[in-house]
Amino acid sequence: MLQDELGPLKIIVSELTLTGQEPESGTVLSGITRVEVVQAACDRVRSAWLGAFFSEAGDHTLQRYFNFHLEGITALANTLYLFSQDRITASADNDQLVMISEVLLSLIGHMQQYHGRYFDTQLSAPLSWRQACFQRMSGAVQLLIAKLHVSVTDHLLKDCVNTYIQDILDTGQGGYCSFHALRYFEYFVAELTKGLATTEHTDELLDRLLSGLNFNRLSYLVYRQNQVRQACGKIVQATNQMEFLREKQIELLFVTNQGKLKCHEQYPDLTTMLEGWLGEQMERQVKDNLTASGSPIHDPAGKIAINLSVAQIACIIRLLREENYLSASSLEEIFKLVSIYYSSKMQEQISAGSINKEFYSITQSTALKIEAMLQKMLANLKRNFFPLLAVASVVIGIS
Repeated sequence: MLQDELGPLKIIVSELTLTGQEPESGTVLSGITRVEVVQAACDRVRSAWLGAFFSEAGDHTLQRYFNFHLEGITALANTLYLFSQDRITASADNDQLVMISEVLLSLIGHMQQYHGRYFDTQLSAPLSWRQACFQRMSGAVQLLIAKLHVSVTDHLLKDCVNTYIQDILDTGQGGYCSFHALRYFEYFVAELTKGLATTEHTDELLDRLLSGLNFNRLSYLVYRQNQVRQACGKIVQATNQMEFLREKQIELLFVTNQGKLKCHEQYPDLTTMLEGWLGEQMERQVKDNLTASGSPIHDPAGKIAINLSVAQIACIIRLLREENYLSASSLEEIFKLVSIYYSSKMQEQISAGSINKEFYSITQSTALKIEAMLQKMLANLKRNFFPLLAVASVVIGIS
C-alpha cells in the first residue's frame, strides 16, 4: 500500500527546528545522533520507493506518489535551511544541520537517478539544493560574466544573457526555481563558456550559440524579432523584403532544437517560435502588398471554416496529441497543416505561430468549453447509435 513515508523525518526536523537541542538522556534519540536517525529513516524511504516502483500501481498513481514525496522532502529541506539562516548557532549545531540537509538532498538525488521517470522536473527545488548548485558553478559563472563584459559589444544581446543569469541566481534565497531550470542553467553556462573561450569577436558567435542552446527565453525571442525587423526595414523593395524573410526561415532549418534541453520547458522550442513569427510576418507582408496595389485579398482555395476559436482548436489538437490520435511526426507539422487548410471562428487567416502559442497556454475557460462540446457530441452518439441506452437512462432518471 502506497503511503507517506516521511513521517519520522518530519518529526525529527520539527523537533530540531522547535528546540534546536540534542535529545535528553533517556529519550528515543538518546545515545545516537539525529544524523544517524535521519540516515536510517532515509534508507527506509528508499526501500519503500523500491517496493512501490515494482508494485502493480499505475504510472499515474506512481507519478503522484513520487511527486508527493519530492514536495515533502523539499519542504523539510527548506525548513532546515531557513532555520539555519534565521538563528546564530554553535558550530556543532551548524554541522549537524548541514549533515541532515545533505542526507535529505541525497534522497532527492536517489529519486532522480533511480525513479527519474516519475521525477517532476517542474517542481521547485529546495533552497539548499540551489545553493549547492550555485556554489559548484560560481567560478564558471564569474568567468562567463567577465568574458561577456570584455568581448560582447551588442549591449542588448549581452543584457539577455546577464539578466537571465542574475534572475536564476536571485532564486537562491527564495522564489520559484525548478529542477529543470537548474539543470538547464548548468548546461547553459558550461556550453557558453566553452564556446566563447577561443575567440575575441563574440557577438555573432554568441547569437549562434544561444540559438543552438534552445534559449527560448522571451527577452531573447524579442531580440531576434527586432533584429529581423530592423534588417527588413532597411530593404526598400517589398519583394526583396519577402525574400529576406524566406531566407531567415531557411536559416532556421539548420538549427536543430527539437528534443533538446531548453530554457523554459513549458514554452515551444526557439526555432518553432521564430518560424511561427516569421510565417506571420510573411502573411502580413502579402496582405500589405495586395492592399497597396489595390488588389482584393482572397482566402486560399479549399480552406475549411471551423466554428471554434484558435484557442479551442489548439485545445482539441492537444487532446488528440496527448491521447496518441495524431500520427504526424511533429507538432510544428500539425500546426502548419491546420493553419493552411482551416480558418477559425474569429479569424479568416490563422497562423501556425498563433496555434502554437495557444497550444501551450490553454486556460480553464477554454477547457470547459471543449468539455461541454465533447459532452454534447457524446450525447449525440448515444441518441443516434445507442437509442435503447438513451431511453433507459431517461427512464432511470424519471424513476
